[in-house]
Amino acid sequence: MNPHKPLDTLKKLQPEIKPSTLKTLILPPAEKLNVKGGLARMAETRNLREIFLEKLSETVSSNIFTFSLLTATLTAAFLLRILPAKWGIYLSGLESYWHYYVAKHMVEQGYSWIFQPQGWIDKLSWYPEGRDVAATTFLGV
Repeated sequence: MNPHKPLDTLKKLQPEIKPSTLKTLILPPAEKLNVKGGLARMAETRNLREIFLEKLSETVSSNIFTFSLLTATLTAAFLLRILPAKWGIYLSGLESYWHYYVAKHMVEQGYSWIFQPQGWIDKLSWYPEGRDVAATTFLGV
């Protein structure tokens, strides 16, 4: 017995039908067969697999975007943080007190102390040598 005989018969009767249409004509839908496994399970598994792969690709692309954004943010923060290293690496935990101290000295002595040859040597910062404030402080601060 030829298993392809119904298919050959349909092809002879209606040659303009596409092969995908022939499959639907020959095989009834899984709901009509009332089959719990077999083709219906394969179709459900395939759909679940496709859904899983779509969700996975969306998750991976969003994770890549999140990772690249986080990396860019951390890089920018690091570069901004090490920017003062151009002028020397000093402990800057008490920056606000230091700026207040310099501003107080500027009010008392005037702004011209920066341009004096001796400048201002602060003996309270680095003992015993002192700190050359004009050379080690940002101008305008």
